[in-house]
Amino acid sequence: MHKGQPSFIFNSRRARRAWTLLLGVLSFLFALILVNLIAGWMQLSEDSLLRQNGVRAGGEASLVYDGKRAIDQQIYYHNLGNVVEEAKSADVLFLGNSRILCAMDPGVLESFSTESGVRFYNLGFGYDEGSVFAMRMIDKYRLRPKIVVVNCDKSFWENSSTAGKAALAGRAWKAWVDVKEFQLAWHLRRFVHRWIPKLVDPEKIAIWREHENGAWNLSVRDDRQATVSYVATESDDSLPSKYVKAVGRFRKAMELRGIQTVLTLVPSPMANATFAKQIARTSGMDLILVSSEEAFTSFDGDHLNDESSRKFTQLFLSQFEVKGYSEESR
Repeated sequence: MHKGQPSFIFNSRRARRAWTLLLGVLSFLFALILVNLIAGWMQLSEDSLLRQNGVRAGGEASLVYDGKRAIDQQIYYHNLGNVVEEAKSADVLFLGNSRILCAMDPGVLESFSTESGVRFYNLGFGYDEGSVFAMRMIDKYRLRPKIVVVNCDKSFWENSSTAGKAALAGRAWKAWVDVKEFQLAWHLRRFVHRWIPKLVDPEKIAIWREHENGAWNLSVRDDRQATVSYVATESDDSLPSKYVKAVGRFRKAMELRGIQTVLTLVPSPMANATFAKQIARTSGMDLILVSSEEAFTSFDGDHLNDESSRKFTQLFLSQFEVKGYSEESR
């Protein structure tokens, strides 16, 4: 070593490794702080949004739809955020697609639960989800309600939706990453909208799902008040074999698990009352068809609006109780 040369050489190999390690640690800490700040901002933002959209103080909900994509299936199948916990203690599960999610009013159900002691949970899913995904959810989490109420759309007796298949085939860590990316992207679009109001407001097309009861909470609904009702076909022919087999498999699967199946039908352009009656007659399952002197109306031409949802739920529960299912559910 030359006289006067410092012992620590900044361009030495050891020094460069030390500086690289230090910068790596500092970068990791900075990223960690940034992620926590973003997560904190998202949580405060979500808490405020949930209160604005009617979710009770202290209640939890997950963003599940951003106007283009629904992510319920991934969140529920992999139990992200322990969303399935309340479903495990339910006496009655509602199964079906987005129509059953919009038809069963959580406030009416809660009032009925308080009086009767029957606990309800809405385990429907969007994208015309079917019986395959529902059965996989019931088996994976050992759900044992006394009764499952199935919205008897044709789509329920067919295969899983694309979203359902993706959830069934995916891994939990991948689902967690997808959900976080989905939710972060929505929050960023909302942040940008504040500065550029001409862009589409993501709050107006969002759907939140409440953990306590499984209900969809739509932030803004369409103003259209289209009338919807049951469709009755003239033909009363026997059911196609694919439906007979699908219904038989589902009923047998529920019976093996000690679960009773009850059918209903939510009014919509796709609600074929003749088909539902054929399913009930062929399978021996009971069918609750709700009728009303006043027409049901929808917010988009397909799904019940808030007023009709409350009316449908009240009429459904009235028949549910008259037929003795409240006693059987306890």
